[in-house]
Amino acid sequence: MSDRSVQYLIVGDYHGTSEIPVFFADLICAALEEGRSVNAVLEWPATATSAIETYLASAGAQQDRLALVSALGASTDGRMSIAMLDLADGLRGLRAEGRTIRVSAIQPSEVEAGGQEVAMAALLQAASQAHPDDLNLVLVGNVHAMKAPNPRMPDLRPMAAFLPAANTITINTVGYFGEAWNCRGTPGSEAPVCQAWPLRPGEPGPRRIELTPGDSLFDGRYSVGRPFTASRPEVGENPADR
Repeated sequence: MSDRSVQYLIVGDYHGTSEIPVFFADLICAALEEGRSVNAVLEWPATATSAIETYLASAGAQQDRLALVSALGASTDGRMSIAMLDLADGLRGLRAEGRTIRVSAIQPSEVEAGGQEVAMAALLQAASQAHPDDLNLVLVGNVHAMKAPNPRMPDLRPMAAFLPAANTITINTVGYFGEAWNCRGTPGSEAPVCQAWPLRPGEPGPRRIELTPGDSLFDGRYSVGRPFTASRPEVGENPADR
């Protein structure tokens, strides 16, 4: 992170865990300790930018948090989880301490089919151009974080592939162990079931980041140092509960 040529450090997220937002917050703190100004970029609706700024300037009371949740809208895929709202509260605390930190939301609205990736990249680059000295620390779903199309989805050019390669580093989690809160289709169910789903058994190894030369999709990988635990939506697990 001390390499000032790096403008974008993109963290591939597996939505719905408690650990990845904490890991991301620690990356932000490490960059600030190195003297970098940081733009924390989240996969939240760009339409909620004003509400996010209001929350960052607030006292972080329960009514402030509820107003932010309302502005973010209903989502059960982990992007508006308790852990993600806790991350926002940590960013609010850093701002209150006088740290130079900005927050950008890059989930576009009303884009044409297939246009989401380029729209996300455009929003990210616009934020970077407004504050060119910032390190843009980006937390997005791991498909968006790929630097080239996944062979299983060859027609999808991911968000990170639209960014300048020389100034971009992408990392993805080592493994999916433990549980994560997300929505999956199940046999006999008319709608996806949203709950804490078990991931494959195993141990992720020590907490670390390592580069992976030769990987066509990511520049490196990271481990949170423990199996994942599920983080449920901030309010209810189904849209009807919100």
